[in-house]
Amino acid sequence: MWRVISGDFEQVSHLRREVRSHLEPLADPDGDLEGAELAVSELLTNAAEHGAGPITLDLDWTGEHPILTVSDLGTGVVHAPATPAGPHQLGGRGLAIVRAVTLDLTIRNTAMGPVISATLDLRRRVPSPDVRSPRSLRLHPSDTSAVPA
Repeated sequence: MWRVISGDFEQVSHLRREVRSHLEPLADPDGDLEGAELAVSELLTNAAEHGAGPITLDLDWTGEHPILTVSDLGTGVVHAPATPAGPHQLGGRGLAIVRAVTLDLTIRNTAMGPVISATLDLRRRVPSPDVRSPRSLRLHPSDTSAVPA
């Protein structure tokens, strides 16, 4: 779980890069890491711009895909439009972008503020079969050299 101060866009930028560096070694290379980074950026930027109080980002990868949840103490979120804003309108595209680059987007307005969860289009990296983990090696009792278990 990470926290940033609402309105601090420098922290938002730093946290976006930190979340990407956390996901990158775990994610399968065929996943949409750029889309995940864009979703993090859009959700944090929206919270920093429109929310109140500290912004909390939680990343849960206990299931098949990671779920990113961003919350703040603001008054709520108008649900994401089905289509992005018009070409001459400033703003209004963030949640539509997140919806486009994630598998699922859920917006809940709670008594404590908005809670937005996005299921990222990533799967865990499958370990290469030629790489042995330290647990797959054992020491031979006579010469202390590592041999495959």
